Amino acid sequence: MREIKNNEKRKAADSKSRPLNQKSGTKTNRPLNRDSLNYGLSSRPAQNRAPSDEERRRIREENFQKAKRVSKIFRTSVIAILGVVVIALVIWVFKSCTTNEATANPNSTPTVSQSATPTPTPTPTPPPTTSSGSTLIDKLWSDAEIREAELLAIEEEKKRLEEEERILANTPSEDYAKEKSVKGLSIEALDTMLLVGDSANTYYKFDLSTAEPFANAINNAPFNSSNVYCLIAPSKIDIELSLNILKDYPNETSDQRKAIRYLCSLMDSSVTKVLVYDRMKAHCDEDLFFKADERRTSLYSYYAYTLWAEKKGITPVKLEEMEKVVFENFKGEIQTRTNNEDICSSEPLTIYRTNTDFSLSVLIDSSNQSWPMYTNVNDYASSYKYSTYLAGSDNYCVITNNEIEGDSACIIVKEASGNSFAPYVAEHYKKTYVVDYRKYSGNLSKLAEETGAIDIIYYIPIEDTTNSTAIKNLTRISK
Repeated sequence: MREIKNNEKRKAADSKSRPLNQKSGTKTNRPLNRDSLNYGLSSRPAQNRAPSDEERRRIREENFQKAKRVSKIFRTSVIAILGVVVIALVIWVFKSCTTNEATANPNSTPTVSQSATPTPTPTPTPPPTTSSGSTLIDKLWSDAEIREAELLAIEEEKKRLEEEERILANTPSEDYAKEKSVKGLSIEALDTMLLVGDSANTYYKFDLSTAEPFANAINNAPFNSSNVYCLIAPSKIDIELSLNILKDYPNETSDQRKAIRYLCSLMDSSVTKVLVYDRMKAHCDEDLFFKADERRTSLYSYYAYTLWAEKKGITPVKLEEMEKVVFENFKGEIQTRTNNEDICSSEPLTIYRTNTDFSLSVLIDSSNQSWPMYTNVNDYASSYKYSTYLAGSDNYCVITNNEIEGDSACIIVKEASGNSFAPYVAEHYKKTYVVDYRKYSGNLSKLAEETGAIDIIYYIPIEDTTNSTAIKNLTRISK
C-alpha cells in the first residue's frame, strides 16, 4: 500500500515538470518556436519608398478637402450654438413678461397656492452681451473667420501651384497653324541668322546665366501700387520655321517656348505672365514678322494685345473694326546692320488704327513734342518707315485717350517692338506712359506713384532676355 502511494507521488511530480500542451491540455517537452513569435515583425515590408508627385498631389488634395469639411462642421456648430443661445434668451424674456404680468394684476382672484406666501423666484441673469452678441459667440465667430481665411489662403496657394505646373507644361493651349512653306527656297546658315530665301531669321540661344537676373529685374517692379504683367515676345525663327528645319541647327537656336516658361517660373507669383507663344503659333501663317527686321509687325502686336486683354479681363477692340493703312517699300534694320541692302527685298509695312481721339507727347532732345499716334511715312527713307508708331519714340512718351473720362493710367515698359503694341493698350486708359528701357533715365516706382498707374506691362522681345545690357537697364529702372 505504501508502495502504491509512492508511485502516485512520483507520477504527480513528473507531470509538473513537463510543459502543458495548449491544444490537448497536457504537458509536453517540445521547446517554443521563437521564429514564430517574431513573424509579425519580420514579415512587415519596409516603407522607405518616397511618395511620387501624383501621391503628393493626392495627399495635398485630401488634406485640403478634410480641412474644408472640418471648417464646414465648425461653422455649423457655431451657428447651432448661436441658435440655442437665442432660443434661451427668448424663453427667458417670455417668462419674465409672464411674471411681470401676474404682478401687475392685483385684482385677480388668488388661488390656494397664490394665497400662501410664495417662494420668491430669483431673476435669471442673462449672459454677458456685446453689440454683436454674446462674448462666447463673438469668440467662436472670430475663430471661424480666421479658419475661413486660412482655407482661402490654402485654396489660393493650390491655384498658384496649378498655374505654375501649367506654365511649365509643354502642352500647347491653342491649335497651331501650319508654318509658311519653304518649298523651293534656299536655306543658308550665316553667323547670326538663318537666311531662308530672302527672309532673315535671327538665332536665339538660351543662356542660363542671364535667366535669373532677368527674372529678378521683373520681380523688382513696384507691386504695391500696380498690377504687373510680363509678356516675352518670341521671335521669328521659332514661330515661322518648323521643327523639321530647326532640328538641323541645335547649336545655333533654342526652343523658345520652353525658355519662356522657364523664365516665367523664376518670376514672383504676383506677376501675371502673358504667354503669347501659342497664340503666335496659331497665326504663324500670317504676316507677323518682317523679312529683314527683328521688330514685330502691327498684326503680331495685335494678337499679343488680345491675350493681354483676356488676362486683364477686358474686351479687346476687334481687328475688323480698325482701318488698315499700308506704307510701301520698307526695308528693315538687318540690311543696315549687315551692310548688305540686297540681303532681303523690300516689303510693305501695314498698320491697323482706330478712330479714337488720341494725343501723343514724345520726349525728344529733352523737350516734349506733340505728334500724331501714327505718322504718315510715305516720304520717309525705306529704313525709317517703322517710326510711323509713336514717332519712333525710344525714350519716353505719353498717350492721352481723349474719349475716356477719369484718371486711369498704365505704364508700358518696352523697346522698339513695343511701339506697335502701345496704341492698342491705350484704347483702355486715360493716360498710357510708354517707357523705353534702353534710354529712359527715370524710376518706375516713382513714375507709378506720380501717375497713379494701376497696371505696369513689360513687353520684352525674347532676344533681350539674354542681352546683359538690356537686363542691366531693366534692373536700373525697376529699383
